[in-house]
Amino acid sequence: MHNQSDSQKRGKSESKLVVTKRIKQQIKNALKVKTELEITNAFLPYIDQILKEQISISKILPYFFSFKNDEYEIIDNYLDYYNIHYGYDKN
Repeated sequence: MHNQSDSQKRGKSESKLVVTKRIKQQIKNALKVKTELEITNAFLPYIDQILKEQISISKILPYFFSFKNDEYEIIDNYLDYYNIHYGYDKN
């Protein structure tokens, strides 16, 4: 969707995220604490903000899966953001 807008001067080409052995281990560790759904729901607004250039991150996955002070602060923050901004009204 981000690339399909004709009003944008710049587009993003389709590419893959860099997944190293270290990232795979970080994902395994995160899955011990968070569910796959929580991680997926947190990743959606995180990557949306990167694509919309609202935040600038040099290493997308290492930052997302960073673990400090016994917490996944980035995942927790974006999960809260998802719950607030990506919800919907039931009719």
